[in-house]
Amino acid sequence: MELSRLAAKQKRYMDVLLFTESEVLDSSIKPNLLKVLAEYKGALANCWKEQKITEQDIFVFGSLERELDALYNQAHLRSNLT
Repeated sequence: MELSRLAAKQKRYMDVLLFTESEVLDSSIKPNLLKVLAEYKGALANCWKEQKITEQDIFVFGSLERELDALYNQAHLRSNLT
């Protein structure tokens, strides 16, 4: 993964963060989303600081993105039900 792809991950982080802060009202989902986003932000910061992305970083991003996707979808479903 090259650093230009890291910029795309940073944009995704910002998009999900803005959605979470403005649209997610469910108190059982919002804290979990914010927790995963904090971990994602830490991984981004580490990669930018080191100016490289290791295999371990790729694994971490993949895992966190799966968690974000699941929580994001759950938040969308619950917001559509209300």
